[in-house]
Amino acid sequence: MAFCKDSKSVFVGTNDGFLYLWKPEQPFTECQSVLFPPDAVFCDALQYSVNEELLAGFNRQMLVPIANIHDHALHWDELAIVRSIDPLGKNVFIASQRQPYLSKIDSEGVFTSLEVDTPPDALCHSPDGKWLFVGKGHRLQLISTNDGSLAKELIVDKQVQILQQVASATDSSGRPVFYFNQRNSIGRWAPLSDQYSSVVSSGGSLAVTNDGETLVELGADRLRIFRARDLELLAENEVSSHVDLTFEQVQVIGADRLIARTMNALIVFDLYDGNELFSFPVKDLGPFGVSKDGALMSMAVSQGQSGRIYEVVLTKFK
Repeated sequence: MAFCKDSKSVFVGTNDGFLYLWKPEQPFTECQSVLFPPDAVFCDALQYSVNEELLAGFNRQMLVPIANIHDHALHWDELAIVRSIDPLGKNVFIASQRQPYLSKIDSEGVFTSLEVDTPPDALCHSPDGKWLFVGKGHRLQLISTNDGSLAKELIVDKQVQILQQVASATDSSGRPVFYFNQRNSIGRWAPLSDQYSSVVSSGGSLAVTNDGETLVELGADRLRIFRARDLELLAENEVSSHVDLTFEQVQVIGADRLIARTMNALIVFDLYDGNELFSFPVKDLGPFGVSKDGALMSMAVSQGQSGRIYEVVLTKFK
């Protein structure tokens, strides 16, 4: 689920193979739709580039970049896929965790395959779209998104395994910085500055504020807020008041709020002190999207384990 540029329309992907463009002032049944193959399960798998020029729908066996609402589909035989979408909307990189290939699909559907030495565990674009972080076990690589050439490489502790969750930002000089979960720590790598550091992790999901100043880790029982440039811990709060704290979607809103989704609630946190501001208890909650100004939120309610969306709700933040 993703908002359009004007914050007045919402893309909603469902597991019946449809992508809907919904204007909330109209009934959902009257919205525009685009039909994709029956196995194109979009539920919980829509992602916009930051500039909203490219919308991509994902499931484990298909990638569908959508440029100007024209569809291009790529089928995969592999079940485990890692991905990253260019913030500027120019391309999407995907890779199998089982085969040593890295694939690039641009906004017009042109496919390019790059051979790599080992299957990637994690991919992440830099904010300017020029670089791609590739994590492979204890090896970190920075490659050019233009031609796929290797720019930097770093070998960290061989006991370290890079997990899939990666966040990117820029430093004060505009150079890319990547944050990622390791086995027992959070890593920070500034490849063009030759800097690497880490702190002990609680195993949570990572997010970076839009200004790149603050790093947030949201785990099963605590929220931790770090100063991004040196990983100094600024605040830490327990979040154990909810029964189900398996966070399935985490997103920074503006400069001061974090919204997180569980199966049964949406929870909003203050990024200054880590306190919980409010929550929405919703049974069988599906994916959500937030408008660029942070004032509106759309969310889907699914039908139990089937994942079929039966209600789409638009609400205002107070």
